Amino acid sequence: MFRALNKRLTCSQRTASGRAPHDLNVLMASNKGIDTPSRVVYTMCMHINTQSIISRIAQVNAEELDRLQEAIHRRRHQLGDKPLKPASTVVERRDYHHGILQLEKRAYRRKDDGLTERGPYWYFHHREGGKQHTLYIGKSDNPEAVVDEKLAEEPAKRGDDE
Repeated sequence: MFRALNKRLTCSQRTASGRAPHDLNVLMASNKGIDTPSRVVYTMCMHINTQSIISRIAQVNAEELDRLQEAIHRRRHQLGDKPLKPASTVVERRDYHHGILQLEKRAYRRKDDGLTERGPYWYFHHREGGKQHTLYIGKSDNPEAVVDEKLAEEPAKRGDDE
Protein backbone atom coordinates (compact mmCIF):
# COMPACT_ATOMS: atom_id res chain seq x y z
CA MET A 1 0.00 0.00 0.00
CA PHE A 2 1.38 3.35 -1.02
CA ARG A 3 0.84 6.48 1.09
CA ALA A 4 1.38 10.16 0.33
CA LEU A 5 3.73 11.82 2.74
CA ASN A 6 3.55 15.59 3.13
CA LYS A 7 6.66 17.25 4.48
CA ARG A 8 6.94 20.98 4.95
CA LEU A 9 10.18 22.92 4.82
CA THR A 10 9.55 26.61 5.28
CA CYS A 11 11.35 29.86 5.39
CA SER A 12 11.98 31.47 8.75
CA GLN A 13 10.60 34.76 7.40
CA ARG A 14 6.82 34.99 7.80
CA THR A 15 4.19 37.37 6.48
CA ALA A 16 1.47 38.88 8.67
CA SER A 17 -0.73 35.88 7.85
CA GLY A 18 1.93 33.55 9.26
CA ARG A 19 2.79 31.99 5.90
CA ALA A 20 6.32 32.11 4.57
CA PRO A 21 6.38 34.45 1.55
CA HIS A 22 8.58 32.13 -0.50
CA ASP A 23 7.02 28.71 0.12
CA LEU A 24 6.97 26.35 -2.84
CA ASN A 25 5.28 22.97 -3.05
CA VAL A 26 7.33 20.29 -4.78
CA LEU A 27 5.90 16.86 -5.53
CA MET A 28 8.39 14.04 -5.43
CA ALA A 29 7.46 10.51 -6.43
CA SER A 30 9.05 7.26 -5.38
CA ASN A 31 7.89 3.71 -5.96
CA LYS A 32 10.71 1.65 -4.47
CA GLY A 33 9.00 -1.12 -2.51
CA ILE A 34 5.80 -1.40 -0.56
CA ASP A 35 6.83 0.55 2.53
CA THR A 36 8.20 3.51 0.52
CA PRO A 37 5.86 6.45 0.07
CA SER A 38 4.52 6.88 -3.45
CA ARG A 39 4.44 10.66 -3.22
CA VAL A 40 6.16 13.15 -1.03
CA VAL A 41 5.04 16.77 -1.15
CA TYR A 42 7.63 19.24 0.04
CA THR A 43 6.94 22.87 0.79
CA MET A 44 10.28 24.56 0.74
CA CYS A 45 11.53 28.08 0.97
CA MET A 46 12.69 29.81 -2.19
CA HIS A 47 14.21 32.64 -0.14
CA ILE A 48 17.56 33.51 -1.66
CA ASN A 49 20.51 33.34 0.67
CA THR A 50 22.34 36.49 -0.45
CA GLN A 51 25.37 35.78 1.71
CA SER A 52 25.82 32.44 -0.05
CA ILE A 53 25.78 34.16 -3.45
CA ILE A 54 28.25 36.82 -2.31
CA SER A 55 30.64 34.23 -0.90
CA ARG A 56 30.66 32.33 -4.21
CA ILE A 57 31.60 35.39 -6.29
CA ALA A 58 35.27 34.71 -5.56
CA GLN A 59 34.99 31.52 -7.64
CA VAL A 60 33.43 33.23 -10.69
CA ASN A 61 35.46 34.03 -13.82
CA ALA A 62 35.38 37.37 -15.70
CA GLU A 63 32.80 36.26 -18.28
CA GLU A 64 30.43 35.04 -15.56
CA LEU A 65 30.93 38.30 -13.63
CA ASP A 66 29.90 40.25 -16.74
CA ARG A 67 26.77 38.12 -17.10
CA LEU A 68 25.98 38.58 -13.42
CA GLN A 69 26.45 42.36 -13.66
CA GLU A 70 24.13 42.52 -16.67
CA ALA A 71 21.49 40.46 -14.82
CA ILE A 72 21.71 42.80 -11.84
CA HIS A 73 21.35 45.80 -14.15
CA ARG A 74 18.26 44.26 -15.82
CA ARG A 75 16.68 43.50 -12.43
CA ARG A 76 17.30 47.05 -11.18
CA HIS A 77 15.67 48.35 -14.36
CA GLN A 78 12.64 46.08 -13.73
CA LEU A 79 12.38 47.43 -10.19
CA GLY A 80 12.53 50.99 -11.48
CA ASP A 81 15.77 51.73 -9.68
CA LYS A 82 17.96 54.43 -11.06
CA PRO A 83 21.16 52.98 -12.48
CA LEU A 84 24.10 53.08 -10.14
CA LYS A 85 26.84 55.53 -10.88
CA PRO A 86 29.41 53.71 -13.00
CA ALA A 87 32.54 52.75 -11.11
CA SER A 88 36.14 53.62 -11.84
CA THR A 89 38.95 51.14 -12.11
CA VAL A 90 42.21 51.96 -10.37
CA VAL A 91 45.13 51.11 -12.66
CA GLU A 92 47.88 52.43 -10.40
CA ARG A 93 48.02 53.97 -6.93
CA ARG A 94 50.85 55.65 -5.07
CA ASP A 95 51.27 57.83 -2.01
CA TYR A 96 52.25 61.42 -2.67
CA HIS A 97 52.64 64.24 -0.13
CA HIS A 98 49.51 64.23 2.05
CA GLY A 99 47.32 62.20 -0.33
CA ILE A 100 47.17 59.51 -2.98
CA LEU A 101 47.84 59.72 -6.69
CA GLN A 102 45.62 57.34 -8.67
CA LEU A 103 45.61 56.44 -12.33
CA GLU A 104 41.96 55.62 -13.02
CA LYS A 105 39.91 54.37 -15.93
CA ARG A 106 36.48 55.98 -15.66
CA ALA A 107 33.28 54.20 -16.66
CA TYR A 108 30.56 56.28 -18.31
CA ARG A 109 26.98 55.36 -19.08
CA ARG A 110 26.08 55.95 -22.73
CA LYS A 111 22.69 57.19 -23.93
CA ASP A 112 21.78 53.63 -25.00
CA ASP A 113 22.36 52.63 -21.33
CA GLY A 114 25.57 50.77 -22.15
CA LEU A 115 28.86 51.37 -20.37
CA THR A 116 32.08 52.61 -21.89
CA GLU A 117 35.47 53.14 -20.30
CA ARG A 118 37.63 56.24 -20.73
CA GLY A 119 41.11 57.11 -19.65
CA PRO A 120 43.29 56.35 -17.86
CA TYR A 121 43.51 59.73 -16.15
CA TRP A 122 45.42 60.79 -13.05
CA TYR A 123 43.58 62.03 -9.94
CA PHE A 124 45.00 63.29 -6.65
CA HIS A 125 42.83 62.44 -3.62
CA HIS A 126 43.60 64.26 -0.36
CA ARG A 127 42.00 65.65 2.79
CA GLU A 128 42.00 69.29 3.70
CA GLY A 129 40.11 70.88 6.59
CA GLY A 130 38.41 67.56 7.39
CA LYS A 131 37.00 67.26 3.86
CA GLN A 132 38.04 64.93 1.07
CA HIS A 133 39.10 66.59 -2.17
CA THR A 134 39.80 65.15 -5.61
CA LEU A 135 42.03 67.05 -7.97
CA TYR A 136 41.87 66.11 -11.66
CA ILE A 137 45.35 65.81 -13.13
CA GLY A 138 44.55 64.31 -16.53
CA LYS A 139 46.92 62.39 -18.76
CA SER A 140 50.51 63.06 -17.74
CA ASP A 141 53.88 61.36 -17.73
CA ASN A 142 54.81 63.30 -14.57
CA PRO A 143 51.66 63.60 -12.41
CA GLU A 144 53.64 64.66 -9.32
CA ALA A 145 54.78 67.87 -11.06
CA VAL A 146 51.20 68.63 -12.15
CA VAL A 147 49.94 68.10 -8.56
CA ASP A 148 52.58 70.49 -7.21
CA GLU A 149 51.65 73.07 -9.84
CA LYS A 150 47.88 72.79 -9.23
CA LEU A 151 48.21 72.83 -5.43
CA ALA A 152 50.35 75.99 -5.70
CA GLU A 153 47.57 77.62 -7.77
CA GLU A 154 44.75 76.71 -5.35
CA PRO A 155 45.64 79.09 -2.46
CA ALA A 156 45.94 81.95 -4.93
CA LYS A 157 42.47 81.15 -6.31
CA ARG A 158 40.98 80.98 -2.79
CA GLY A 159 42.67 84.29 -1.87
CA ASP A 160 41.15 85.98 -4.95
CA ASP A 161 37.64 84.81 -4.03
CA GLU A 162 37.71 86.43 -0.58
